[in-house]
Amino acid sequence: MATPITAGTALQRLRAAGLAPREYDGWRTHTRTAQGRPWGPVHGVMVHHFGPYSTVSGAVAYARAGSVELPGPLYPILVAPDGAVHMVGWGRCNHAGTGSGAVLQAVKAERYPLPKPGTGTDGNRHFYGLCLIHPGDRDDYPRVQLDAAATVAAALCRAHTKWSELSVIGHKEWQAGKPDPVGSMNAFRRRVRSCWSGLPPAQESAVPTPRPPTSTNERLAALERRVTALEKGAS
Repeated sequence: MATPITAGTALQRLRAAGLAPREYDGWRTHTRTAQGRPWGPVHGVMVHHFGPYSTVSGAVAYARAGSVELPGPLYPILVAPDGAVHMVGWGRCNHAGTGSGAVLQAVKAERYPLPKPGTGTDGNRHFYGLCLIHPGDRDDYPRVQLDAAATVAAALCRAHTKWSELSVIGHKEWQAGKPDPVGSMNAFRRRVRSCWSGLPPAQESAVPTPRPPTSTNERLAALERRVTALEKGAS
């Protein structure tokens, strides 16, 4: 269970990982989060495929706006075939739909192999969305695109103290009938792990060490010191 990081923190994390995300107007507050559509706690990063498309700009525009049936943002972060990272929204986005509650529990525990995908549990609430823009003319993704996507996933995971590459899943591992992304998610998770070193760790909140209870003798001694100080001041 983790509190979602802010848009600003996400941007800082991606930049610290060596990426140069392109920011779109209003992305920090462009969200589906609203009353009845909560965001968080988050438990992982979900990877998607979007395509075919005519242009990258057209794919990004569609992801920002969505459609009447499925309003945007559809994903907060998209990665183009050339490895460029596009940030179009933050918070809850219409990317995951409903999936398997058993898969959610397994991801929370980072327990593999995952159960079969299913439906019925809100995934938009619990996963950061990461989309690979794909032209649809081949099954494989360019290496530069996979490397950038893995770096994004690693940067988001490293923002949380108890997450590893096992907190990254594919849409096809979550929702029954989904084919994306193509390729092995185990291989992608290994790629995420290879990006781990050099990324800043999560900033844990400092928890103050509780003071031991004061004994009666210590309280009396402190009281005597205060009385003595008052008497000296009055003389």
